[in-house]
Amino acid sequence: TAVHYINDVINDMSDFNTDDYTFEGHAKHWSELKGYAFAFQFNPRSPLSAEDFAEFHALVGVQPVLGNASEAAIEEYRENLIAARALLQNAFGFSIENVEAW
Repeated sequence: TAVHYINDVINDMSDFNTDDYTFEGHAKHWSELKGYAFAFQFNPRSPLSAEDFAEFHALVGVQPVLGNASEAAIEEYRENLIAARALLQNAFGFSIENVEAW
């Protein structure tokens, strides 16, 4: 589910400065991502280590990057989300096709 919402946020960011972008949708997707990602710390069988958990949340941050940010900040955050997605992919053994399929 967290991978799904990472992909949704990346897609929302692709819609910045277009008629397809909605702040409400972007905020919903980001908050769902953050909420589901907190669950990793409560599952004693999670393949995500404590270090990976901390890195994941550092990459996702405490708020989304919005369309009024600089192009550099937007691109950096997009790269951070892709790195966070790869972290989950590696920890859970997901195929690249599955994590990019959303």
